[in-house]
Amino acid sequence: MRRPVTVSQSVPTGRAGSPILALLIGAAAFALLAFLSLTFAREAGRVASIWPANGAILALVLLRPRGERWWLIGGGLIGNVAADVLMGDTGAVALGLALANAVEIGLAAVLLTRQGRPVDLGRIRDLFRFGVIASLVPVLSSLIAAATLAIWSHEPLVTNVGRWFVADALGLLM
Repeated sequence: MRRPVTVSQSVPTGRAGSPILALLIGAAAFALLAFLSLTFAREAGRVASIWPANGAILALVLLRPRGERWWLIGGGLIGNVAADVLMGDTGAVALGLALANAVEIGLAAVLLTRQGRPVDLGRIRDLFRFGVIASLVPVLSSLIAAATLAIWSHEPLVTNVGRWFVADALGLLM
């Protein structure tokens, strides 16, 4: 029987690589995924039906050395702002939405790794914990994003909270 691969077995968790490389990887990955998600969402409304970009960056954060965590998230924030501006958002809206995503990814990463051991989704306990965290963390980012859209774009707060929450929770769980 094969042993499940844990984060620590698949990628060294020692000293971080280049912070600039982590920043660039985070920015490129997030910009591409955000642009694709927003392109498909624009026909159905302001908020994407599913938002895989946060889940992808969270996966990178969990797979890379700990010292690269905040660089990847910062790169994701830059990539998110770039994609939002490219799709027509103002700078203020793009920054507010990107901050909501960065808070979500950072909070999920901290909660998942706070016990100091790698996350092993082959263990029922870790899988359950991941599911709970991925289902709850988007509450905070939903409030930040919906408030941003309400203030800067005059969009309905309540509607966007629900849409953002579902899209982000589904994206993290994927």
